[in-house]
Amino acid sequence: MATRGILHDFNDGRGPVLAHRHGNGEGWVENTASVDPGVFVGPEAVVTHTAKVRHTAYIGDHAIIKDQAIVCDAATVQGRAIVSGLARVKDHAVVEGEAQIMDEVVVEDNAVIIGATRLGGNYRASGYTKLAAGTYLRGE
Repeated sequence: MATRGILHDFNDGRGPVLAHRHGNGEGWVENTASVDPGVFVGPEAVVTHTAKVRHTAYIGDHAIIKDQAIVCDAATVQGRAIVSGLARVKDHAVVEGEAQIMDEVVVEDNAVIIGATRLGGNYRASGYTKLAAGTYLRGE
């Protein structure tokens, strides 16, 4: 069976890896990552490593989903936001701007994380949580 994809360099220090353009939005998806057909991955957005993007999630602009992160349901990640590590963004949560969601953070429900916010550790943002630019939280 032929391997789907071409070599693409995500500029993350690993060099070229097998990847393909996602059918809904034309963003780059590494072959080891998993993205459902109903997900939108914008042309400048990327999904790498073994990250998973499910259901009708929206990955736009220059967003990066990497490592073992999961974005699912109707969640939105856009701008220059990065979701990494074992982080989860789900439900109707929004992560945008230059936000960084990492480690084991869970952003869920209707939480909105914007700007240069950094969330790490074991933090959970849920309900109607809104965190604005410059917030740095590291849950333990």
